[in-house]
Amino acid sequence: MKYLLIVCFCCWNLSAFSSTKTVDLDFYSQKLTIEYPSEIVLPGLLMAEEIGLMDYYKRLEETPYQSFLDYLADFKNSHNLNDWLYYELLDATIDKILLREGPLKKGVTLWFLLTKAGYDTRLSYLDNDIYIYVWSEEDIFETPMIQDQNRKFINLSSINTNKKSPTQLKLLLFRPGTAGSPFSFKMEKLPKLPPVVQPREVLFKIKERPFKITFSMDATLFEIMKNYPAIAEQEYFNIPMSEVTYSSLIPKLKFMVKDKPTSEALSILVAFTRTGFEYKDDKEIFGRSKPMIAEELFHYKYSDCEDRSALFYYLVKEILDLPMLIIAYPDHLTIAVSSDEIQGKAFYFNEMKYYICDPTGPVGSNIIGVPPNGYENISFEVLGGYPK
Repeated sequence: MKYLLIVCFCCWNLSAFSSTKTVDLDFYSQKLTIEYPSEIVLPGLLMAEEIGLMDYYKRLEETPYQSFLDYLADFKNSHNLNDWLYYELLDATIDKILLREGPLKKGVTLWFLLTKAGYDTRLSYLDNDIYIYVWSEEDIFETPMIQDQNRKFINLSSINTNKKSPTQLKLLLFRPGTAGSPFSFKMEKLPKLPPVVQPREVLFKIKERPFKITFSMDATLFEIMKNYPAIAEQEYFNIPMSEVTYSSLIPKLKFMVKDKPTSEALSILVAFTRTGFEYKDDKEIFGRSKPMIAEELFHYKYSDCEDRSALFYYLVKEILDLPMLIIAYPDHLTIAVSSDEIQGKAFYFNEMKYYICDPTGPVGSNIIGVPPNGYENISFEVLGGYPK
C-alpha cells in the first residue's frame, strides 16, 4: 500500500508542474488559438544520429502531449480534414511552437506527433537534415519514396519545399509506428473551413451565340489545391466543388439544359468548357504538370485538356447524372459518355456503349460523339469512371 501511495504522489506531482501555452495560427481561412504543453519544447538534440534521435523521441513520450494531440485530432474530424491537410496543420503548429528552435527539433517533434496520431512512419537523416516518411497505399508523383518491410513510404518533407532529399540517406533503425495506418491523400469531402467568396464570370458561345454566367466561388479551395501533392489523375475528378461555387453556378447551368434532349444538353456543356477558357499547356504556365480539380479552372486564366475534362466530368455528373469514363490517350485526356441519345462513333466498355464528348475541342464547336481530330484510330486507356 505504501508503494502505491508513492506512485500516485509522483503522478500528481508531474501534472501539477505541467504548464500550457498558446499559439495563434492561420490555417488557410481558419484562425486558431491552440494550447500546447510547454514540456514539448525539449532541450538537447544538436546532431542527427541514431541514439540521439531515438532518445529525443522517448523523451517526448514522457511529456503530456496527448491532450494537445487530441485537440488537433478533434479539429481534424470536426472540420473534415483529410490526412494531408491534417499533416499540414501539424506542421504549421509545430513550426509556430518551435519558432526559436532549429529544423532538427521541429522535424523530430513533427515525426513524433505524426506517429502518435496513428500512422506508420519512418525517419531518415543525413548530416543534420531529417526527412519524414509515411506509409501510403496510393500513387503520389514527383515525390521521393522508399520501400521498407514491403510497404511504400512517401517523403512528406520534400513536398512543397526546397528541401530535396539526397539519394543516399541513413534510415533510422528505430521504428516506433509499425502498427500504424496508411496515410491518404484523397479528398472526396471538402474541409469545413470559412469560405473566402469571390465573384467570377464565364463568357462562352453556343453555335456562335454569346452567353455569360456570373457566380461566386470560394478562394479557400484554390489555396488548398495550389500546392497539393501530385496525386493520380483520376483522383482530381473525385474532388467536389465548394458549396459557394456549387450553389451559385450549377443551378444556372441546370436551367440552361432544362427539358432539352440529352445530346443537346451535352452539347451545351462541351461548348461551356471549350469556349469559356483559354488553352495553354501546364508547362507553359507552371513549368510542370499541374492537374486541376473542376473548380480551379475559375481561378486561372488558362487551362488544358486534363483540367477541362475534370470540369466537364463534374458538370455531367451533377447536372445530367450519366455514366462516364475518363479516357487517356498518350498525349490527351478526354471524357466518354454513355447515352442512347448520342449519335456518332461508339465503343463498348463493360458491355456499355460510350461516345467521346471531348471538353477541349474543336474550339468553337459543340459537336459530340466523335474522337478528337487525329485520334480516331489511336488506342486509349480507361482511368476510371462514374459511377465507380
